[in-house]
Amino acid sequence: MAEPLLEIRDLVTEFRTDRGTVRAVDGVSFAVPRGTTLGVVGESGCGKSVTALSIMRLVASPPGRIASGSIRYAGKDLLTLAEPAMRAIRGDRIGMIFQEPMTSLNPVFTVGDQVAEAVRLHQGKSRKEARQVAIAMLAKVGIPAPEHRVDDYPHQLSGGMRQRVMIAMALSCKPDLLIADEPTTALDVTIQAQILELLRGLQAELGMSILLITHDLGVVAETCAEVIVMYAGRIVEQAPTAALFAGPRHHYTAGLLRSIPSYQPAGRGDAPDRDGAPRTRARLTEIAGMVPPLHALPPGCKFVDRCGAAIDRCRTEEPALVQLGARDGAPHLVRCHVPVEVPA
Repeated sequence: MAEPLLEIRDLVTEFRTDRGTVRAVDGVSFAVPRGTTLGVVGESGCGKSVTALSIMRLVASPPGRIASGSIRYAGKDLLTLAEPAMRAIRGDRIGMIFQEPMTSLNPVFTVGDQVAEAVRLHQGKSRKEARQVAIAMLAKVGIPAPEHRVDDYPHQLSGGMRQRVMIAMALSCKPDLLIADEPTTALDVTIQAQILELLRGLQAELGMSILLITHDLGVVAETCAEVIVMYAGRIVEQAPTAALFAGPRHHYTAGLLRSIPSYQPAGRGDAPDRDGAPRTRARLTEIAGMVPPLHALPPGCKFVDRCGAAIDRCRTEEPALVQLGARDGAPHLVRCHVPVEVPA
């Protein structure tokens, strides 16, 4: 098999807090093949964004630090590189779309200057040449009249436009790997679809790999070849997308899939819609309970207090991440003592 573009092994990222040291990422391992999209899903606080920041070596220290593990990009361990060497990779060979474009963009610089900055830094182009690259990138991500918008400030753009500017910044140097952290959060569904289609088109054109971090399983189903499900800083399930959606093996993953709205016929006696059509209702099944705080995790399975299938062993012994099958040559990994049964 070809060497993956990005390979993470046993990554541990810690933060010092008033209640002691907590592990936001605990023993995470995965690989991103060249030219494909890997999705990372889970609730807020499960370690998705900290994993991305660890790859970019942007974890604030103090209070955070990468305690152990390796992050190999194109054969190089990023954790052993000197900071100047890491800066040469960050923003050039590895691009990142951060959450919340309004706070990620600098309000006192034009969007053109912010897109051109990486081009000037990594490609050594003049200010005039970098401006032309910025205009071309704004056009590529679908911003109308880019030769005028290049001089706009972030507050003059809509949320969808700002997200497109973030994508233009991340792709301005044509990276090999794009880390997209919640790229469609807070956007309406029409803009979400446009952003996802844009990323797919640019991936096909540039041949880049994408690490897509999201809480939206619908986005994962549309874009990802493989999915990682995280909970309390750990990977609890990893599988090809089709296999995961067809037969989740971890009870947390199954709960996430059940929480997707499914529209059912209204009950007897429900009033029709205004146009006279039968009314439908969205049925949701929530996952009971809350994610445990990282400073007070249970000794066994971290999902035990929210799992209806837990046994005594789950409370005392943390399960290992083991393979329970494969699809198209890719393993289906699950961290569970009593995995969900899949019908034959």
